[in-house]
Amino acid sequence: MSCIVTIGEPFWGRRLGSAAAAAAVEYGFETLGLRKICASVLPSNDASARICLGLGMRREGRLRQHIEKWGEVHDLDLYGLLRDEWRGDDRAADAAVTG
Repeated sequence: MSCIVTIGEPFWGRRLGSAAAAAAVEYGFETLGLRKICASVLPSNDASARICLGLGMRREGRLRQHIEKWGEVHDLDLYGLLRDEWRGDDRAADAAVTG
């Protein structure tokens, strides 16, 4: 399952992307019972990266030369958020690090 959030330039700066992404994350975890939610962002898209980080997502890596868009090949940055992290329960993440 995937979800794409696109905000037209006349509406930039109104936090609509943040609100839409937050609603999608809540729906994914609360209604669909997902364990993890991922996002892929063009490295040049600072606004989308800020939205991901603002949701508590962690940058997990970069897929090099992964997609073609606008006639050019682009990398994609990957972000992820686990259900336990979203709930504020970082014990699962801490256990994986200290493991």
